[in-house]
Amino acid sequence: PPPPPPPPLAGGAPPPPLAGGAPPPPPPPPLAGGAPPPPPPPPFAGGAPPPPPPPGVAGGAPPPPPPPGMVAGNQVAKFLSPIEASMKFKAGKKMRTLNWKKLARNTAYNNQLSLWKECSQLEEHIVVDDKDKNDIIELFCRPEIIKAKKEEKPKEPSVVSLLDGKASLNVNIFLKQFRTSNKEVVAIIIEGNVEKISLEQLKAFEKLLPDKGTIDTLKSYNGDRKVLGTAEDFLLELIAVEKYTMRVQGMLLRLEFLEKKQELRPTLVTLHEAIDEIFASALLKKIFHVILVTGNMINAGGHSGNAYGFTITSLDNLADTRANKPRMTYLHYIASVCSDKDPALLAVTEELPHLKNASRMSVEHTAQQVRELKKSIGEMEKKIKKAPEDFRKQMGKFLEVCTMHV
Repeated sequence: PPPPPPPPLAGGAPPPPLAGGAPPPPPPPPLAGGAPPPPPPPPFAGGAPPPPPPPGVAGGAPPPPPPPGMVAGNQVAKFLSPIEASMKFKAGKKMRTLNWKKLARNTAYNNQLSLWKECSQLEEHIVVDDKDKNDIIELFCRPEIIKAKKEEKPKEPSVVSLLDGKASLNVNIFLKQFRTSNKEVVAIIIEGNVEKISLEQLKAFEKLLPDKGTIDTLKSYNGDRKVLGTAEDFLLELIAVEKYTMRVQGMLLRLEFLEKKQELRPTLVTLHEAIDEIFASALLKKIFHVILVTGNMINAGGHSGNAYGFTITSLDNLADTRANKPRMTYLHYIASVCSDKDPALLAVTEELPHLKNASRMSVEHTAQQVRELKKSIGEMEKKIKKAPEDFRKQMGKFLEVCTMHV
């Protein structure tokens, strides 16, 4: 028999049959380049679906992760502001507490003129990056300190003490300022000599005046006065003076009157100027933004965290938070961040020329000073009616002048 015909070429037609020969055999299956294979049969009813294609095969690569600040999946996408992001910060260590009085969102954003609302809407602000977060953790985490226990042996007193330790210490500190005998200090009170004692010293001394219980304890002592402590001996000299409390109050009133008269007049003008400067300062708003963001990171997970703002009086307490670096506090850290990231912020004091003086004043305190001064003068006018003759002479002319000016 004749040999079989050669296979067809790829994509070509089969050759014609030989004359007078047997019919040609059926053509073999097409080679590469021919028709595609038939589709696979459908899955059996009730069977499991085919497995998904592996990564990199048909179906494409998995979608990229969502950008920072967004939520993946079917959840609603949400961008976190720097302040809100600082509330989510987790240090991984126990942190110190920044002693501020935080404001809730409703309080911090209560109106369009809110300083904290403007801070939250700043378009340009310092960005706290990963290095800053590590610095915050390193500087303000709580170090583990193991304190060695020391056994203290009680010391035997060399003198007789009738006062508790704190009261005795405070009286002795007061007396050491005069560098003179107890009798001479008491004589200053009897004579009402305001030239030998300052207003600050008198205010401190007024707080040290003995109460009824202390007076009874001192009077009940029948032992040797020579073995008494310096504080006890001084108070025994003092309580022997007639109307000693009234005499101290009279000296205080005389020293306070002239000082308060000079203070109150310029105070209101200074406060008004300072308030206008605070609300107009763009640099101060940026600094407050840095304090709020970094402070929320330090307080993350604690009661003081998640703050949308803080009371201005809290600024007095920020320096109390110390860093884990010698002679560095939280305020030093804020100054360092501002200096490194936006040195122009250090010129904030140029926008607040009246703030330094105004920080020592308050509207409430000023009004309270006037009320207290009037009340003190009125009370003293009543008291001197039953006071010793020498004290009435000391206070008489002074009270006449006071009633003319208040």
